[in-house]
Amino acid sequence: MAAGTTIQHKRKAGAFAGGQLAAGEIGVDTTNGALYFSTDGATVATLTPHAAVTLGASLTDVLSLSSQVLSAVDAGSDKLKMWDDSAGKETYATIGAGLLMTGTTLTAQTKVAILSDVKAYNASGGTFTSGADRTRDLNTESDPDSIVSLTSNAFTPIAGTYLIEWVAPVYIVNRHFSRLYNKTAATSVALGTAEFASSTDSATTPSTGAAIVTCNGTDEYEIRHRCATTGATYGFGISHDVSGADSIYTVVKLIKLA
Repeated sequence: MAAGTTIQHKRKAGAFAGGQLAAGEIGVDTTNGALYFSTDGATVATLTPHAAVTLGASLTDVLSLSSQVLSAVDAGSDKLKMWDDSAGKETYATIGAGLLMTGTTLTAQTKVAILSDVKAYNASGGTFTSGADRTRDLNTESDPDSIVSLTSNAFTPIAGTYLIEWVAPVYIVNRHFSRLYNKTAATSVALGTAEFASSTDSATTPSTGAAIVTCNGTDEYEIRHRCATTGATYGFGISHDVSGADSIYTVVKLIKLA
């Protein structure tokens, strides 16, 4: 059929059959508005109009339909789209604490605090007396996310689950070990490594430890240490004695787990 050719149509009550329409002719069934078309004058095909598009209930959180135009729902911020199997629908995921969504990148936000025993360059750690647990000094806090408070050598993490790591050095006290101690509940939480710092060889060694701890936001914790032989003045560590740099002894690291 040449371009620009006028297409004729026929109207009648009832369906059109083969041979009732010429090639390129349209037929209209006046009883129901059905359309028919013939490409060759011998056969007839039924023309089915496109039905209106509807939006299923499982998609309304993420898509909108207006005047047959399908558009994405603006979530208001960078979010992930997901299938919620319990609700049976497509929706936007809620980004929980400890995670940050920027553009198409999902990043874990790690919250870390460092507690330490900081003394002058020429000040040693102090006397370590044998025979019982002794509380290690903690006097300095680096806590950009405010996840822990420190008072009188005891620290209180805000509620949550943490990886708590510690290092506690000693000098010439022979056998020794440290522990993470819940001061409020009066219970040992986790033991540090068993170590030996020879009193005859002027040896220094640290007891280290790590534990995953769920904190209630009110309990206080300490690092406690026990040794076999009293070390006067230097038992909790000997200074480096270099002017201009502090001597650091016990260090505790708290990592808040998402």
